[in-house]
Amino acid sequence: MSKEDLIAWRTGPFVDKQTDDYFQRLLVADRIIFIFPIWWESMPASTKGFLDKVLAKGRLKSGDLEKLKKNNPAIYVMTVSGTPTIIYRFWYGNPIVRIMKRGTFSKIGLNKFRWINFNAEEQRLGWAN
Repeated sequence: MSKEDLIAWRTGPFVDKQTDDYFQRLLVADRIIFIFPIWWESMPASTKGFLDKVLAKGRLKSGDLEKLKKNNPAIYVMTVSGTPTIIYRFWYGNPIVRIMKRGTFSKIGLNKFRWINFNAEEQRLGWAN
């Protein structure tokens, strides 16, 4: 984020047109789909940065949050990991669901959330979720 992005993050409008375009697309979407690898038991920094910029507090307080909640898009998070899903869920506490569902989307009122993980070892053993 640039200095201007950080200043606008809490209270201001978007600084760049691309971020505003992404937000406008979210307002009319019936599904929001994220696809990324799990790195060090979490999402890549680029995914976190996207959430930070597009779901900025300043924008969500502007009245657009009500439009987004009214449309209520389904959120799909599709990941690939080197850790089997059952271990990821129970040993690591399922950070993707905790961060994205509880920590991001449920906070803003979007509760149609589904996480799907692909692990090659599970596929080989027939354990796929």
